[in-house]
Amino acid sequence: MNETGWYLIYGADGEDVYIDNAFAGVVEGGTLRVAVNTTLPPPEEFVFRDKERGTMSRHQFPPLPPPGGTVHVCMWVQPAPYASSLPAETSPTPLPGFGAAGAIAGLLVAARSLRQR
Repeated sequence: MNETGWYLIYGADGEDVYIDNAFAGVVEGGTLRVAVNTTLPPPEEFVFRDKERGTMSRHQFPPLPPPGGTVHVCMWVQPAPYASSLPAETSPTPLPGFGAAGAIAGLLVAARSLRQR
């Protein structure tokens, strides 16, 4: 009986694929076919690395394929957002706080006392 199953991994050309921290291959033509022994425990995770863009993604594996079968795995690495070192164009305007409310109340009291004179 054939105990080998396959993961057919879809990704961008040139991405390195690691399965449980072991190099599995490079995506070429949009796919990478990886053989697995279906009698062993399933892999826990796979990692895509794109050296050109400096991106990486880590994912849990789907269940093992049946003996002689194939499981399709699709993943595309997206660049992660990063913090810019450039200063912000505008700074947010602070909301009036207790100090502003106190100043306004003081002006109202002063205006009322001037009216009474």
